[in-house]
Amino acid sequence: MGREIELKAALSKEQFLSIWKILTTEGKDLCLLLKNDEYYSKYSTREERIKNGEPQVIRIRSEKKAQIDSSMLKKSYSYQELEAFFSSFANSPDEKSESYFTIKTKKIEDGTEFNSEDETYVSEPNVLRNFFCMMKFSKYFGKQKIALSSNISLLKNSSHLLHAELELVNGLRYLEIECTASSSSPSQVKAELEETFKYLGADLAKKDSRSWKEIIESSK
Repeated sequence: MGREIELKAALSKEQFLSIWKILTTEGKDLCLLLKNDEYYSKYSTREERIKNGEPQVIRIRSEKKAQIDSSMLKKSYSYQELEAFFSSFANSPDEKSESYFTIKTKKIEDGTEFNSEDETYVSEPNVLRNFFCMMKFSKYFGKQKIALSSNISLLKNSSHLLHAELELVNGLRYLEIECTASSSSPSQVKAELEETFKYLGADLAKKDSRSWKEIIESSK
């Protein structure tokens, strides 16, 4: 089971543009990601899931990615142009998608997520959907994430390669940074995530530990 420590926060349009410029200049392994997620449960409420020991996340993810043309990195964008660029990628039929099945448990400490996650590639996601149906699991939530993905090591004394996603999640602007290194102490990783957050210009006071379901439903 893998360990994942993660921070996320909402962004203004100005922050989104600024972080795009930093990541496309200083980031590594840049690509665009589209993630369509389906969440399943045997129970109708979060309280029931916790009471019965069900993992907090039981998910089928369909994901596609595309490399970014170098000419795109030299262009200066307005926020509206970036938003249209993300949308165009999401709607393009060219890239092949892959599917993954994930179970995850999470713990929140001071706005930071500490997750234990198991994930595996799924060649036929409809087999899982049919299994869930037969076992009386229901899809209770879905989300779409369009993101600029980047590996980053931006701090002088950084000891980890972090993963950042500058994203639109059901249209909401967010930055997520995570570390999956298992050898360092959680407090050390958390401190480095927070320093990287500040370097990128995100507001630590706005870090958001709510589930995506809570975030999206509260935005309506």
